Amino acid sequence: CGCLRIYAARNAQSTLFKDADFPANAVSLGDLQEDVIWLRATKYARTKSLQLVDETIDIHRLCQGASGETWLLSAIVCIGERRALHHLFESVERSSRGKYILKLFDGVQQQWRRIVIDDRIPCDRAAYENDKSFHPSFLTNKENDLFLLLIEKAFAKFMGGYQRLKEGSTAWALSAMTGDPTRIFVRSENGMWTRKELEDEVDADGQRSLSLFDTGVELAPEVLFEVLRKYCLLESVLCAAGANPASGLHPKHAYSILDVRKVQGGIKLGGGEWQRAVQMRNIWPSR
Repeated sequence: CGCLRIYAARNAQSTLFKDADFPANAVSLGDLQEDVIWLRATKYARTKSLQLVDETIDIHRLCQGASGETWLLSAIVCIGERRALHHLFESVERSSRGKYILKLFDGVQQQWRRIVIDDRIPCDRAAYENDKSFHPSFLTNKENDLFLLLIEKAFAKFMGGYQRLKEGSTAWALSAMTGDPTRIFVRSENGMWTRKELEDEVDADGQRSLSLFDTGVELAPEVLFEVLRKYCLLESVLCAAGANPASGLHPKHAYSILDVRKVQGGIKLGGGEWQRAVQMRNIWPSR
């Protein structure tokens, strides 16, 4: 009946969760000078599915109209390629109270941490006051996917504020979301590939930071290819970044590596020479 629906609505409003540890005010923004209004993403996000995310997520759609922290979005996309984003959430159901629990790996403590957040997201105040538009101030895409905004907020709380999201590392984000150590291979001018590793630290202000150190290990291109092929067979999360703009790829975006294999070139009988091939997916819209 009508009275029951009214009662349920009032009851839901009275129990909306507010995270006192990461409040919806300037403290959580840090030193960012943003004129924002905090809005409930569960209410305003366009996606109305009862589930936040499932294994059928459309990776291409995820980056349509995307803006904000590309280092974090790139990592989310790479995890999405493996259909594993749901593992970040304790429950993948939408919460009527706006309370969500995610898990991220703490590289300093070397253990998983439960990140409890509410769904209040900093948004463009002018847009909302003009026509009630929901425009998140930081990471967003065309559909304003709820799970995307929640992952961003979990990282903001984990790192000590939204201001800490302005700069970051895709490799570090992958480690935080998988719990696995990240290996980085950087091509040197001599054609060799140097292996580097990340180390989580806490800076002088008590804020989370990271450093990149050289392991002293160098690999020839053919050896690196075999390493990548092994990780691909193990279904590891692989990505490449730092592309030359002349290649048509964006140097600040990471691209998922889908397959690593040897293929035979040429069309002559019996095939041509064996060549090393790496298949990547470019899901970023052209600028």
